[in-house]
Amino acid sequence: MRPSQQAIACASLILLFSASRCDDGPVEPLPEKPSIPEPTSPANVLMAIEQLYEDTSIEPAERARLFATLLTAAPGDSQLPAFIFRYGLCDIECPWSGWGYEEEIRSHEAMFDGIYRIELELNAGPEYDYGSDGRGRKAIHSPGVTMRLWANETEFIERHTSLHTFVFTPAAGRWYLSEWNEYISSAMWGDLKAQFLQPPPRR
Repeated sequence: MRPSQQAIACASLILLFSASRCDDGPVEPLPEKPSIPEPTSPANVLMAIEQLYEDTSIEPAERARLFATLLTAAPGDSQLPAFIFRYGLCDIECPWSGWGYEEEIRSHEAMFDGIYRIELELNAGPEYDYGSDGRGRKAIHSPGVTMRLWANETEFIERHTSLHTFVFTPAAGRWYLSEWNEYISSAMWGDLKAQFLQPPPRR
């Protein structure tokens, strides 16, 4: 990991675990993970994201690289919309905070390298048609996402955030995550991810 990324990860951990932490005894060993699902459906994309968050048997840089392949990239491809992550304390008209592809990848590079272990439950519902732009997009709604970020074998932060919508775009026989929207939550996952960005995203 580059020195700047290491500094960001260390600073983020200090902020996270000095502000809020739990002690639930030694962490239990994780069962052996299956191979990463192929992105042949929206549901598979989300399963792959869950596994990449949790599978510490994969090197952090490789986890971040594989995560990046699940997202639509930065602007420039006319077939695929640019990825965007947005979060806000609202459900319709939002003063959104958020960022694009490059910031999302940079955040995950620092997070995967700096966090001892992550548990993620997306609790995804069924997919449904999304939009009328002819792209054939699909969306999946989650009524609640649960995350644990472990600093070591005993200390972790737990977040239960409500109402996430994931939007997917098909291309070349596979699916990409093109939007990740989080809203109506008092403990935003976006706020935690933003702590791994330097400089912080614009509000």
